[in-house]
Amino acid sequence: TDVALEWVQAPTEDIAQGQPLDLRFRVSNQSLVLAPDVIVSAELPPLNDLAATSDLGPVTILPGDPVRFELGDLPAGASATLEISGTLPLDIDRASYPLSASASTTWPDSDPDNNAVPRIWLDIAAADLALDLHIDPTTPLLPGGSFNLHLAYSNRDRGLATGVVVTLTLPAGIQNLTWTA
Repeated sequence: TDVALEWVQAPTEDIAQGQPLDLRFRVSNQSLVLAPDVIVSAELPPLNDLAATSDLGPVTILPGDPVRFELGDLPAGASATLEISGTLPLDIDRASYPLSASASTTWPDSDPDNNAVPRIWLDIAAADLALDLHIDPTTPLLPGGSFNLHLAYSNRDRGLATGVVVTLTLPAGIQNLTWTA
């Protein structure tokens, strides 16, 4: 047999936590005999709701590292598409993840050089926390005077900002401090 694997669809830009990830591969049997028990092994980031479909029929997903996708038999000269989908979890702890895959069959492969796709990197969208601070009035205060301090924060990028802590050090002597969020 000669099973070949190629990318059909891969991410072209970064993806934020909680967003879907969709991958598509083409598996081909370039030989004149049946390729039995075709399996695609994929290096993936952690994914919630991992699912896979193929035009060969139902796909069995075997968790692990790599994740294995059992496609079944691939007729001589035939090709099939494997679609893998899932959602990136919110608690991702890395800025990028490798994506790669390889195809195999239970029979010897006459050309193992075409069994794997080139590794690519999936970049996770960054968060960009921005703070804006305004004080009213802007003139010096007399003893016993009062002021309003407005602090606005925002995330100016697509990534999820988690564990955000804002620390504001105020001068000594401030009394009767009230805070609203």
